[in-house]
Amino acid sequence: MFSHIFKIAFRNLFKNKQFTIINMLGLAIGIMSFLFIFLWVQDELKYDKFHEHSDRIYRIAWQSDNPQTRTPHPMTYTMVSDFSEVENAVSISPVWGEGLTQPERTVKYGEVQFDESAIYSADTTFFDVFTFPLIQGNPKTALKDVGSIVLSESAAKKYFGDGDPINKIITINFGQDAPFRITGVMADIPPTSHFHFDFLISYVTLKAFDRGEYYTWSDFGHYNYLLLRKGINPKTLETKMIEWSKKYIDWPVDALHELDRGEIGFKLQPITSIHLHSKLKWELESNGDILYIYIFSAMGILVLVIACVNFMNLSLAKSSMRGKEVGIKKVVGALRTSIQLQFLVESLISAMISMILAIILFEILATPIGNLTDKQFVIFYTDPKVVLLLGGFVLFCVLLAGLYPAVFMSRFSPYAMLKGNIIKSKGKPALRNSLMVFQFSISIFLIIATLTISRQITYLRTQKLGFDSSQLIVIPIKDTLMHNNYETTKSEFLKYHNVLSITAVSNIPGHRFNQNPIQWLEGEDYIDASELKVDPDFIETLNIKMDAGRFFSKDRPADIENAFIINKTAASLFKWDSPLQQNIVWFDDEVTRRGKVIGVLDDFHFQSLHSTIEPLIIHFQPSDFNYFIVKINSEDIPNTINSLEKTYSRLDPQHSFDYFFLDEDLAKLYKSDERMQEVVGYFTLLAIFISCIGLFGLSAFSAEQRTKEIGIRKVNGATTLNILTMLSGEFSKWIALSAIIATPITWYILHNWMQNFAYKAGTPWIFYPLALLITLLVSWLTIGPQSIRSALRNPVDSLKYE
Repeated sequence: MFSHIFKIAFRNLFKNKQFTIINMLGLAIGIMSFLFIFLWVQDELKYDKFHEHSDRIYRIAWQSDNPQTRTPHPMTYTMVSDFSEVENAVSISPVWGEGLTQPERTVKYGEVQFDESAIYSADTTFFDVFTFPLIQGNPKTALKDVGSIVLSESAAKKYFGDGDPINKIITINFGQDAPFRITGVMADIPPTSHFHFDFLISYVTLKAFDRGEYYTWSDFGHYNYLLLRKGINPKTLETKMIEWSKKYIDWPVDALHELDRGEIGFKLQPITSIHLHSKLKWELESNGDILYIYIFSAMGILVLVIACVNFMNLSLAKSSMRGKEVGIKKVVGALRTSIQLQFLVESLISAMISMILAIILFEILATPIGNLTDKQFVIFYTDPKVVLLLGGFVLFCVLLAGLYPAVFMSRFSPYAMLKGNIIKSKGKPALRNSLMVFQFSISIFLIIATLTISRQITYLRTQKLGFDSSQLIVIPIKDTLMHNNYETTKSEFLKYHNVLSITAVSNIPGHRFNQNPIQWLEGEDYIDASELKVDPDFIETLNIKMDAGRFFSKDRPADIENAFIINKTAASLFKWDSPLQQNIVWFDDEVTRRGKVIGVLDDFHFQSLHSTIEPLIIHFQPSDFNYFIVKINSEDIPNTINSLEKTYSRLDPQHSFDYFFLDEDLAKLYKSDERMQEVVGYFTLLAIFISCIGLFGLSAFSAEQRTKEIGIRKVNGATTLNILTMLSGEFSKWIALSAIIATPITWYILHNWMQNFAYKAGTPWIFYPLALLITLLVSWLTIGPQSIRSALRNPVDSLKYE
């Protein structure tokens, strides 16, 4: 019996080649799309779960109106001592440069030399809390001694090749070369970690040379992680930390009140939630966004649902043409179960072929899509979970597309089927139409989402930043001698006629900025302000305007000591008649600086447009300069850069010359948003394509079912235009209904997505009718050829059609 069923199934598939290709192709594309989204989401959800005790590791964060990731270093070992709930703890931090930057530092071993920035430092308990396996060395002692350092496997190969690096001495330049003994080689940190480094220095080394407050309770400057004991509720521990902190931190009176009211305090973040849920200041690396997980997951599911609905819809449409076949089978004694089995087997074959085609498409597109999303897409087909997933797809499609037709067709009497009354049933067309409305609602939503996201990204890219970022080259300062002789370097650069101006700064717009409080009067509230150290040519080079007062001057030596400039946002937060010549106090890390405000700078976006402009204080302090920003002529850029490189190499022969264009660097701030735009755009095209091939199949069957009706209408005087309007109008009304359903849902989702941006382009109302128009045009182009063929058919042939 089974061989007979399979024979008929294959015969039906080959008999209706157009139907078969449309059905399988749509389903294959849907499955392929879902596989990519599934793997992407799975990878995003894996962040930091590779640690052995990931479910018990928490980061201590500071919550206030200016929340941040960094807290005082002594919290870790003190909490281990004071709280039985804490099993272990570790404090880590990048090795910062001035202004909370991560400058490149020269690392040497013999003749091998590279400039490196991925340098971290950590407590001796680092390997007790985190699961980063050591290939060589003892994790208990690797960070115990002064001068010890652990290298990643990649860094070890980079400097030592296949040689043994253990106990070898490398030097790192921190103004002068400092020797470090390699005590361990660590396996490279997995991509799914929220921080990465290649060099890990022991905290005891840095503490030995630090005489300031960086390692004390007064400095919120470290990334602190706790390993809690099993069964401990982190929320309960949080409530204890508020009162406990009063024993060690000298809180101001107003902060004590805020602590008691719960307005500020320490919070425990699960390490596994940092990548997708944490948006605090000074994250170690750019994090993902749980919203994108929801959006991409929804898109993957929606495209798969569209494909499955398409598969089901076409199967339902085709089954309605097989009434006489089923009726004859019933007359000659076929059982209801055998008829149901026939439809299920046909669906099974179609689904399995679609799955094979989906896997082939996946393997072909894995590399280009991986490059687009910055992910590696690999499926291990022998993995039981993968087998279960793919098998589940096939079973789902079989049940979705085969079960309903099987039950539907087998319940009619042979007489009704042979008379053709099955086609007149109202239930199945209603279901098909509902499924079609569902499909196009999704397509319309994706079209509007694509237009909105594209508009928002374009808005971010074209928004005026308050400074001119074009033709600006950023050159890192790697030698501390250049801090003292930066004017000499500037004058040498300016000898080239294509160099228009140059300035030295501590921080680059779009990068991390240090932040400390400033205060106007003793006893007054202070505000947290980002900090920037610049030279007097800053506003000329970046073309920033003064709102009031003056900028720093080379002719006024006092500007270096006690002159400050603030931006308009900072000026607006104090209750003064005019900020000019007002005395302010700036708590600059380990130094309290007092001076006068000599100018107010126009607001400019020194950080991403995801956030509003923050208060900014600017100081003239050459010792903290980390970069040159060079304004160049747009003509002959390669030769200009080559000239700058020659000069730099002559002035600093010990370091390599690096540079980047500021506008290109700023564009990276919106890389994830642009990636989302591309992904949504591609999935929109796929959704429309799948919907349209389904619409093509449905229109073909609709025209086939109405062949005699079309012939009668033509005999009675209907024109070709009348027939086209009739055939296309039926589908158009369902697409219009799809737009009505999609509109409020689309508005709600996009409105919530826009809340991620401080500056919003919004969704113009015209996008909604435009999406409907696009969908209608595509659908008309899809069903047009089929409708024209039906309308032009000879009425005599139509009336003779069986």
